[in-house]
Amino acid sequence: MKRYGIGGVLVATAMVICACGGRHSANARKQIRELHLPEVVRILNDDIHRHEVGLRKVAERVVPGFAVADPTLREQQMRSALHHLHIPPRGVQEIMSSPLTFIAAVDPSGVVIARDAEPDRLKGRNFAEIFPIVASALHQGREGHAIGELPGLEASAPGTKYWIFVAPSRRDGNVVGAVVIGIPLWRLEQRVSRQLKLDHMAEQGLIVWTYVYQGDDLFYQTAAHPELDAIVPNAQARRAGLERSPHGYTTEGVLYGRSYAFGIVPMPILGEDAGFIFVRSDPL
Repeated sequence: MKRYGIGGVLVATAMVICACGGRHSANARKQIRELHLPEVVRILNDDIHRHEVGLRKVAERVVPGFAVADPTLREQQMRSALHHLHIPPRGVQEIMSSPLTFIAAVDPSGVVIARDAEPDRLKGRNFAEIFPIVASALHQGREGHAIGELPGLEASAPGTKYWIFVAPSRRDGNVVGAVVIGIPLWRLEQRVSRQLKLDHMAEQGLIVWTYVYQGDDLFYQTAAHPELDAIVPNAQARRAGLERSPHGYTTEGVLYGRSYAFGIVPMPILGEDAGFIFVRSDPL
């Protein structure tokens, strides 16, 4: 199992967009660096380990389905198997708590045989062409995870960015297909934010949550914090700050007289040009 420390993602205090926060902001920025960053790294490590273990179990369980000759029957059996693998009582424990939105089985060429529910808008799509990590699983037998974008079904439809996990299925040592999990980045943010709030619920008056960014895009639960969404560092500000402090930085802002600290931290464990924005406001 790979474990990722925080040595490559430590936050360095760099840019200040407002110096009005006083000691509250100074402490909040310190807590982001020294407390919340290690907490989120630990959450991600645990999630990675859990999904890797669970997906290996799924890949092994569905091996017989890849051998079904009739395409219609193979699709039906695979969908039923995948559906039951992430719900009790026959589910895989490591998968049942996942914020995933789909589990799919792909044939040796990378084409989706079935996902775990109907209507099945993934069936027939070539995941090996869409996600390089799926091609690596099929051609080289490698499991792994990476951020990837699933294009919309229509040319004009926007794509959705997922945290993709994949594991090859083997029969007699040969790769006969693969299973793929997709976690939308906004659901990853939601899962991490909920865990932080749960872990600190005893601290009355504390505000803490996160955003996920990838490139210029920001991912979060829609309309969760509309006023604060407007003062979170935008893509241009993030790029400028990370050019000065590539391992991350903290900054602050004020909304309705309350100070908020922000930590912008690259997370290589997620993928290239991806990371978290931490938000914290200490009790008044």
